[in-house]
Parts: sequence; structure tokens; C-alpha cells
Amino acid sequence: MTGFCPYCGEYREIQIINRIEETVVKSASVSAPAIFSLCEQCGSEFADGDQMDQSLKNAYTAYRKMADIVTPDEIISIRNQYGISQKAYAKLLGLGELTINSFEHGSIPSKSISNLIRLTSQKKNFMELFEKNKDKLSPFQVSKIESKLHNVRSNFMAVDLDCYSEAAEPNSTYERADWEKLIAMLQLILFEAAKPLYKMAVLKIAFYVDFTFYKRYGVSISGWRYAAINHGPVPNEWKSIIRVAEEAGSISFEPDDNELGDLFYVPEKNEIEEIKSHFTKDELQVIAEVTRKLKDNSATQLRNMTHEEDAWKKTSHASLIDYKHADTLTEF
Repeated sequence: MTGFCPYCGEYREIQIINRIEETVVKSASVSAPAIFSLCEQCGSEFADGDQMDQSLKNAYTAYRKMADIVTPDEIISIRNQYGISQKAYAKLLGLGELTINSFEHGSIPSKSISNLIRLTSQKKNFMELFEKNKDKLSPFQVSKIESKLHNVRSNFMAVDLDCYSEAAEPNSTYERADWEKLIAMLQLILFEAAKPLYKMAVLKIAFYVDFTFYKRYGVSISGWRYAAINHGPVPNEWKSIIRVAEEAGSISFEPDDNELGDLFYVPEKNEIEEIKSHFTKDELQVIAEVTRKLKDNSATQLRNMTHEEDAWKKTSHASLIDYKHADTLTEF
């Protein structure tokens, strides 16, 4: 294959070399596969950025195995077990807010922190830690975790989640609703818009995001159901969702100076990485694409736009919209 040789200063034929190398990780020497390029012209070996990243990742993996350190996948699995966000989990463990995010992206925890994380994989240990430290969490997170721990519906948010697990039409299928992911999606829409948006504009963009993703991939991002009201499609139980998001500090809004409605404000930049961690690469791409296309439309323009969609026109007032109408979207 052809690649740029930094020694020759030109593109040359190169070979990719894989061999076991000794690397020092946290003062320990580990053996792991390393990747290099060999220039066939001058015989020099070198590694580009991607090769160095992969070699380091291999060394970290070898170190975790040797030292019996928790892996990123283990941490993610533990968090999913309890429905807890990275930031909330870090607070329970007494760690910095971005620490869990760094561990899940490859950073290596100390042995003591690794042991603590593994202890929380056992429900009894997690419950003890949660009861001692839940005052550090938002009501939103406490409600979600308690729902997972006790396998009961949350009393904090008066929404019947079971009603979202099946479609109104027998031939349509949906994922189970994820209200934390829906709120994160609203946050990310505001971030991608890079400016405050009216409440109804945000909800219309959310409709287009979920239905566009369903059109392309056969599932929605949030799994949430949308209802057809006079102002166009909105997430079902949207008032409860906004209330919970506000009380949890996930979304901030206030009436605008002209009293035309509530303006939602963009999340802080230091929160974005955790918000993005809720989504896959494809989901992030669709959220960004749809938001950037629609963000400069007024709430009225977006309402009129949705009124032209079969999803709204063919659904009776206040009824849930079937995702089968995603196939007929005119905007995406």
C-alpha cells in the first residue's frame, strides 16, 4: 500500500508490521501487539496517529488483564444495570464528574477504584451506596435509579411508560420508551441549534428527529410516542417530560421578552460529552442533520410544516401517531 514516509518526505510503498512490544503502563511493563509502518524505499519504521492510538489501546488492554482492572465495557454494563448516568455514578463513587466518562473511553482507573466499581455490580452493595449518597443526585436521577432498583414505575413522573412499548397499530413495532434519552435528545437539539429555541420548535424538531431515524433504520431514537395536537406532533405527556427535565436541571427556559412563549436555552458545553454518550454515531448524525436544517424556522413555520405530513394529517386529534407514517416524511 502507499503511504507518506516522514523520513523520505514523500509518498512511498509501505508495509504494515504487527509485532509484540514491551510497553510501560502505570510503572508496569506489559507485552502487547504494536502496529508500525515500514517504508520499502528507505527501510525506516514509523507509526501514524491511528497506529499509535491502537498500540496504546492494546497495551492498556494487556495491563487491565494483568492487573485485573475493570474494563470500559464492564463499567457501561454496570451503569446500564441501574439506569444511572456517568455523572451521577461518579457522584455516588465520590469521583470527579468526568471521571467515569474517561474510564469508559479508555483511561485506566486505579486498583482501588476498579475494586469499588466492581463491588457496585452487586445490587446489595450498590443499594447501600445509593442510600448513603442519593442526596447528591438530582430528583430525576434518583427517580430513574429507584425505578430500576425496585422494578416499579417511578412515582416522580406521572407517565405510564408501559403504554409506549406497543404500537397503536398491530403491524408497527417500537422500542421501549426511554425518557432519559428523550430529554438528552432535547438537550442535544438545543446544542446543535447553538441558540435558544421556543418550546414548540424544540418539540417539532424532536418529532422530525425520531421519525427521520425511524424512516432510515426502522427504530426511533428515543422510542417515544408522539401525539397529534393542534400545534402539530409533540411527544406524548410532553408537559410532564418538560417538568421533570426542568426540576432535574437538564433544561432551562424562561418566557422571552416579547411574551411569545418559553425559550429553551443551550446546555453548558461541559455537559455535552455526557449528553452525547447516550447516543450512537448514527443517532448523533441524524440529530445534527435534522436540527441544523430546521433550527432557523420559527415555531409557526415548523407547525405548518408538520401539518403537511401524513403523520399529522392522518391521525385523529390527540391520538398517538403511528411510526408507519415515517415512510412518507416530506422533509427528510
